[in-house]
Amino acid sequence: MKILQNGNSFQMTNENELIGEVTWTSETDDFLIIDHTYVDEHYNGQGYARQLVDHVVAYAKDKNIKIIPLCPYAKSLFEKHPDIYGIIEYH
Repeated sequence: MKILQNGNSFQMTNENELIGEVTWTSETDDFLIIDHTYVDEHYNGQGYARQLVDHVVAYAKDKNIKIIPLCPYAKSLFEKHPDIYGIIEYH
């Protein structure tokens, strides 16, 4: 499995097969908005969506910007794990 950045997304692939993707929009240099997380149904329940969101968190930390998780999955992840994701300011 590989996770690579492609513009405003991280994509997880297995050879030429797209397994999942997380996308965001950048409104300013101060924050980004996670707007969509997708994992192919054949790979559900294996933690891949969380890995993708974790890549966005690392990206945001590196750029010192805030995250607004509008995607329902990302939002629930941030709310369920404030010990992990609380270090990033978000709305």
